[in-house]
Amino acid sequence: MRVLLGAGRASAPPGEARVPPAEAPKPAPPWRLAGTVLRAEGSTAYIADAATSQVKSYRVGDAIGDGVVETIEERHVVLGTPRGPVELRMEELPPARVPRR
Repeated sequence: MRVLLGAGRASAPPGEARVPPAEAPKPAPPWRLAGTVLRAEGSTAYIADAATSQVKSYRVGDAIGDGVVETIEERHVVLGTPRGPVELRMEELPPARVPRR
């Protein structure tokens, strides 16, 4: 016998351990790291809005969405958000192909 507990949930048959569902993957952040410029007087991150592809520049301490830019490194940026840190990494592009003649 199986007892339905709600939408799609059922109790485990007697003698069987209930296995917790797999953790859902985290949604992709609404931003994409387009580039960084590292300088002694302060680094800049160029971050694209994933919905509009508009790129804006940000420095440590700048607000972005519901978060704030915490660190800017060569290939990644860390944002502090109410849900915890969000890391943006630059996409790895495949090597350019050289056309043959």
